[in-house]
Amino acid sequence: MNVSIDKDVLLAYGSPQVNSDDFNELLGLVPYQCNISTVEVIDSISMAKLNHLDKIRFLSLLDKCNNLPHIYSRSDCKVTLNGESELIERIFGLSEICEYVSFGARIVLEDATNDGYFIKAIERFFENKTDFFKLISKGAIIIDNAGGSGSKRRISEFIENHHGKPKFLRCLVIVDADCRYLGDTEYENYEKQQNEAKYFQSVGVSYYVLKKRAQENYMPDEIFDSCRDKFGNEWVDAYLSLTPLQKDYYYIAEGFYKDIPKANKEKGELEFDKLPQGVQTLFHDVSEGNYQHLLHGPNLHGSFKSEFPKFFNDPHMCKTALQNRVNHPHSADPDELIHIVEEIRQLL
Repeated sequence: MNVSIDKDVLLAYGSPQVNSDDFNELLGLVPYQCNISTVEVIDSISMAKLNHLDKIRFLSLLDKCNNLPHIYSRSDCKVTLNGESELIERIFGLSEICEYVSFGARIVLEDATNDGYFIKAIERFFENKTDFFKLISKGAIIIDNAGGSGSKRRISEFIENHHGKPKFLRCLVIVDADCRYLGDTEYENYEKQQNEAKYFQSVGVSYYVLKKRAQENYMPDEIFDSCRDKFGNEWVDAYLSLTPLQKDYYYIAEGFYKDIPKANKEKGELEFDKLPQGVQTLFHDVSEGNYQHLLHGPNLHGSFKSEFPKFFNDPHMCKTALQNRVNHPHSADPDELIHIVEEIRQLL
């Protein structure tokens, strides 16, 4: 995080607007990178009004800021004397800035525990600028749970708990695409995602929709091949016969059964031609035998929702395998995993 501190804040030190307690809080922000013009401040401030201890503290702050490894030209937030009046723009007063920092950056997922395996795998192999796991252990990054109430409700709760001011939030919401094929705008969650996107934009929260159908679709082929005893040989062979694009949209948890209309399911009509036309077009070359094997998902022991994500921790998991799953000629974004890392990095 790059904190820009208005010079007027330092010039007001020692006045009722900026007392020593406020200043000590300001010192605590130094590790987050402060953008302060030392020359301007020293030339402008009346050092005579500071007592000996205050001078030491003040000069210590400037010295620490000057010795930071890098100062970014862009500020993520600004500290001013009257920042409290701002609701959405990230301008803070001294009484607010520490609350903003202590809130931590949040990655909001539908299921923080299970979906978190996917995010942690990406960070482990593709992040090379920040120590993601150290930041998690310190609470600087929190993987949060949207739960059954949904991510929009969760963000609304955060805002309510922070004086009704969206500017306190540093959140990235990540959701599954849920689409059944490239360009699908008729699936059940499409309208919900559109409404959520508008809401999050209005409150300054980042919102990322995965390019593939679900997080499961990012699982590398190597994992399925090396864990045949857990997925089943026939299912794995049929799955690996799919094209890379087909693997992007096949619903691994429930198979083709998921996409068959409810009325057909109730009649026991599970043939390929009962699938929606867009799904039939995408999977047109799947043999009848493979269709039957893929009609349902793999027969994993235990709950699919809790057991499948653990394969992102498999010993065969590696950067190359993950990248190969997204980097194919028809991919919606061949560099998506890097872009997800960049989205997370923006929180910091």
